[in-house]
Amino acid sequence: MLIEQLKKDACKFLGKEIREAVISVPNYYSLTQIEEIKEATIKAGLFVKSIMRSTAACSFTYYYDKILPKEEKNILIFDLGGGTLNISTMVIEEGLY
Repeated sequence: MLIEQLKKDACKFLGKEIREAVISVPNYYSLTQIEEIKEATIKAGLFVKSIMRSTAACSFTYYYDKILPKEEKNILIFDLGGGTLNISTMVIEEGLY
């Protein structure tokens, strides 16, 4: 339900449909826990592009897959789980991040 709500909020904020997700999980998550997160994401209507154990890796995946090198972007990455909430930011400007 949390992933579904996050998707709805993001779609509303961006004004367009979101169909793909890159998921970041804590390092100590077991393979079973990771699979459960993946299944919940799929049930929320998202295609799971990858599951990573680091918010930095998550932001790099987004950068290389979606953004043209010269395009300026601000990216906010949320890592929810395991009783923690980590937020990372990344600014891409003139091909530098």
